[in-house]
Formats: sequence, structure tokens, C-alpha cells
Amino acid sequence: MALAKIPLLLLNSVATYIALTPPNPKVPAEERAKNVSFTEHIFSAIIRSWTLLLKVSTCGWSILEVVVIFARNWRALPLSQHVLNTLVNGPHALADEIKISTMFLVGCSLVTGGALIRALCYRTLGRHFTYEVAILKNHSLVTRGPYAYVRHPSYTAASLYALGVTMCSVCRGSWAGECGVLDIITGQILGVFDISLLVLGVYAIVVMRMPQEDMLLREQFGAQWETWARKVPYKLIPYVY
Repeated sequence: MALAKIPLLLLNSVATYIALTPPNPKVPAEERAKNVSFTEHIFSAIIRSWTLLLKVSTCGWSILEVVVIFARNWRALPLSQHVLNTLVNGPHALADEIKISTMFLVGCSLVTGGALIRALCYRTLGRHFTYEVAILKNHSLVTRGPYAYVRHPSYTAASLYALGVTMCSVCRGSWAGECGVLDIITGQILGVFDISLLVLGVYAIVVMRMPQEDMLLREQFGAQWETWARKVPYKLIPYVY
């Protein structure tokens, strides 16, 4: 069962790369929106470093779990003993508890689904999808694809992704959940760091950035935006919010 988990962990890493890799070059500071909040100016300046840290951290957890699974299945190898001594906080038998759980499967589905929706948003918006808030030259209002159902589908996807990563990382049957990783200060610090990046990132895009994007698009496109907003009143979840 543990070996069967490896492809899913690697899939999570691929999904993380897709979800957190900017599809377009960085927008220069002088071309970014000026009439946004101070916190948005800061967030636009650091978002690429933020997502890079999150990408490395999240993929790191998955890769370490894969390493432990390999070591657990080939314990006789000298390197396997070193891996288990280093990455299992307690008896090596704790690694036998790594398995695919229902919560992990749900989390993996959310991670993959979130990444696929993000990729669809990248493709639909094309050059307009920037990690920095900006109105580009010859900017157009895109209302097709996922934007025909909610106005901020990429943020819906990011929220699903963040929830899925959290579920996969701390659920029963995970390396962190079974091998005593969260019982030591280093594991606790890294765990809090990773979860904090996820939570603060979702807060920043949903609570701080989303209303400012609506404001900028309304100012730029006027009646066209108003018509779209009436047709698509939901920001994140169709028929809910």
C-alpha cells in the first residue's frame, strides 16, 4: 500500500509546480496598478518569492515521504537505515504506518483539481494572467471559460489547492502524521511555516486582493464589467459566493 502512494505524492509535486508557477513574466513595478492598498503593493513585490518558497517547502514534504517509503521497503540497504534513523522520530516500525488514507485521497484530489483549474485559468487569460495586479496595455476583459461561472476562479482553485495540501500533509498515514515528525521542534517549525505560507497566501488573495481587482476592472471597463458582474455575480463558488 505504501509503494502505491508514491505516484500520488509525485502527482502532488507536479500539481504544486503547475499551481504555483507564474505563467507570464514579472510585471515591472512601474507598470503595476498604482491605486491599490499598501499591503497589495507589498504583496505584489513579494508574491513570486512567496510562491517559490511554498513550492520548495510543499514539494519537499512529498519528496521526503517518498524517500522514507523507499527506505522502509528496502531496509536492508545501509542507506535505508541512515534515512530511517534521520527521518523517523522513533522506532523504524513507525514507517510501516505510512499508507493511503481516505483523507489523503480527498486531499490529493483537491490539489490536482486546484492545479488543473489554475492551468485552465492561465490558458484562458493568456498574457493577462499576472501574479502582480496590473492593467496591461490593450487589456481586455475576459469573460469566457471558467470566468463565465465565477469572477475569480483561480482563487477558488488556490483555496482548494491549499486545503488539499494541508490534508495530505497532516492526515493519518502521512510521514508527518505517523513518524513523529511533528513531535520535534524542527518538524513543528517547518510545519507551521508551510501552513502559514498557505493560509496567509489564501488570505492575501481572497480577502485583500480580490476586491481590489474588482475595483480596478470596474474602473477600467465600466459598463462592460457591470454587465459581466450582473451575469456572473459569484466571486468564488457558483450559486454560493
